[in-house]
Amino acid sequence: MLFLRSLFIAVLFGWINLHHGFAQITCESLNASINTGFAEDSPSISNDGKALIFLRSKSDDWPSSIYKHAYWASLETNEVQKLTSFGDSLYTISFGKDDRTILFSKRIVHQDGDQIVLYRAELDSGIWKTINLTERYGLKGSYAHEVADGSLYFYDFEGEKGSGIYRAQFLNPGFNEPQWQGDNISTKGTTAFDAWVAKHESWMIYSKYFEDTTEEMKSGFYHARKNDNGWQSARIDILPYGWGASLSMKSGYFYFTDGDDILQCPISSLNLPFGN
Repeated sequence: MLFLRSLFIAVLFGWINLHHGFAQITCESLNASINTGFAEDSPSISNDGKALIFLRSKSDDWPSSIYKHAYWASLETNEVQKLTSFGDSLYTISFGKDDRTILFSKRIVHQDGDQIVLYRAELDSGIWKTINLTERYGLKGSYAHEVADGSLYFYDFEGEKGSGIYRAQFLNPGFNEPQWQGDNISTKGTTAFDAWVAKHESWMIYSKYFEDTTEEMKSGFYHARKNDNGWQSARIDILPYGWGASLSMKSGYFYFTDGDDILQCPISSLNLPFGN
């Protein structure tokens, strides 16, 4: 609960930055068919850049993170459809390595504590066939992102080396033990989560929340590139705090949420060395 309360404060501060001109680039809120009076988050752009999946809260009470429905939206026609195949109490959602695969998580509330359960669904002859990755392979996490070879990056708040971003290599079938992605990503005293990783894993954009903020250590989006020494990371100063990073080179836009609405800004305005 402490993390959620802190996250709410950070979201509020990010909203002020974004809407009162402190951010150096202009990010636009998506249309009213997507952004409503409720909270929309967990955006994920399709591989063809034409559709978006996201979550919408059932209520505007904070926190509403365990009471979310999944939706699909066409960015060409603004049509929005509710996705009923994955249940109605989702925590995170994202497209997989192709547009026939969706990863989602649920936060299951128990008397002795909450449990995060991770799922992978694949469209087969018009039917979503779902695998419980937590039950079958022991993967415990949320904010999952699938790369080209089927490996997964995800956030685990109780991983072997503490909370942070982990990678599980796809073995076909199954996965190996999730690997901590290093202190440069999941720095002590921070919560690093919700990574969007290039298909060939040379770079990523992720969110980092600092428990204690200073001029040098600020919550926000971070860009990391991989070299022989591992991940090298730096804050994207021109973006406000948010999460749900999702990019489409085909549409030319970067999508994210401020915890209330889903926003977009031109990828070109980020001025980052993306590469492959």
